[in-house]
Amino acid sequence: MSGTDKQMILESLEAELASVADERENLERREAALAKAVAGMRELISLNGGKQIVVEDKPAVPKNAFARMGISAAAIKYLRLVKKNQKNSELAKALLDGGKKGGGKNFANTLRSVLQYQSKKPNSPIYWTGSEWGLKEWLRPAAHQETEKPT
Repeated sequence: MSGTDKQMILESLEAELASVADERENLERREAALAKAVAGMRELISLNGGKQIVVEDKPAVPKNAFARMGISAAAIKYLRLVKKNQKNSELAKALLDGGKKGGGKNFANTLRSVLQYQSKKPNSPIYWTGSEWGLKEWLRPAAHQETEKPT
């Protein structure tokens, strides 16, 4: 193994070490934020007489959850996260909040166009109810009904 090869290996290992250090730093910040959130919720519950507080039923979307995803994949991921149909405007807002960049003047229109195209594909997991986007995996299969031939 030449000196150049050893130097390249060393640089690669140092880069990976720096990456791990960055990840650890991010996890420590995340842990601190979660600990603060838990403490805040405990305080809210205690101020509320120990009664549980009803929180909005939509999950918080991490800042860059959809940043590097295509529109269809991001929409499907979000729908699976919330586990219920979403209006186009709600879905657009959630994707933007999750770091998806809007390419056009109106991201909601772009989203609608992309998902309409996606939903028409034969094995598409997404469908349009006429007012909301949903996932076909949530649909109940039609009850199997055997019909007898008249005699």
